[in-house]
Amino acid sequence: MPGQTSHGFEYHIKHVVQWNAYCKPHFTLNHADAHSIGIYTSTFHRHVMARSRYWKITPDEMDDFAYAQQNLLNWEIKCVREPESEAHFIGVFMYRHGTAYDYESVRGISYFHNNISRKEVPEITAFLQGKFGGKEIEKGSRIILKGSAEIYSSRDIGRLAREMEDRFDAKAVISLEFEGLTAEQLKESGMPEAKLLPIPSK
Repeated sequence: MPGQTSHGFEYHIKHVVQWNAYCKPHFTLNHADAHSIGIYTSTFHRHVMARSRYWKITPDEMDDFAYAQQNLLNWEIKCVREPESEAHFIGVFMYRHGTAYDYESVRGISYFHNNISRKEVPEITAFLQGKFGGKEIEKGSRIILKGSAEIYSSRDIGRLAREMEDRFDAKAVISLEFEGLTAEQLKESGMPEAKLLPIPSK
């Protein structure tokens, strides 16, 4: 590795740096390699995007937001039935980079369920497939609609939350996670500071 500064080296260092954040490996580098790593990690950290997460948003509040859709990383609609103490809920969600499934990442709207009758699961799946399409993949209490249409606008997510409330007799609360927006941009988008959750740094 001494003196190596190729793209392959940068790729290797990228993964070492990411791994180092968790495992703290120890190894010895000469001056040239240490300098290369210093340049790479400095550049890498300058390009890391800040994340912001909001929770307990109501479907009606979604009508007032005007955020940049390309910066919405993940969203979730959690539909909870009364009494809340019995934890009957359906969670519909979308991860922009896909939902983990075994060793791959699968794109598409997904949902999970808790303390919901198995007889209801096909109805939930059919409802979402009717709106967004996608091939059903089931794993435990989680279902992914692989290749479904994707939604990121506040009005579309709010509309889906209201439809879920009406169809499945539940109260919906929404969580949103953004990447790459400043506090000022979020404020201008109408995002409520009172519902901002801190995201622990790694």
